[in-house]
Amino acid sequence: MDRMTELPLDKTTVDFLDYYLKSPERPVSFSVSQGIRNVVKFYFSPNQAFYAKLLVIFDELFRGTNVKDAYDGSLRIIQALSGLNNGFFMVSTHIVEVAQALAAHAKISFNYLRINMDGERPVFDYQLRGGITDDRIGLWILQNEGVFELLAVKNSETGSDEINP
Repeated sequence: MDRMTELPLDKTTVDFLDYYLKSPERPVSFSVSQGIRNVVKFYFSPNQAFYAKLLVIFDELFRGTNVKDAYDGSLRIIQALSGLNNGFFMVSTHIVEVAQALAAHAKISFNYLRINMDGERPVFDYQLRGGITDDRIGLWILQNEGVFELLAVKNSETGSDEINP
């Protein structure tokens, strides 16, 4: 059976080598555009019996670009994938506006993993739920890791204005 694997962009060389050596028969792609191009080529390959069994998972289509490009690109890719009749495509995104723009689309369902706050600590139950969440813990992570305090100390040492979270 043909297989294709999309590695996250942030895999370390050691992780990649370990992964690759365990699965040398898999074609591997490293960029979003290359990964999407590979999926499309694979989807339209002559192996038609395999189409219905195709499962594709994209985690954050566009990282490291501006929010507008990430929104526009994610929206267009998801709309295009929703036009394919066979296979199952999962795309994760933190861009809530993409989900809002696609909310009325009949072929797209939305799911999320809930985050409950236990005082000042997030708790994950790892239960997939239908819908769109607006949970946000990015600032909590930065505060919990002491990033703002570290920047405040460094800025006070250099005479810069303090950064307030």
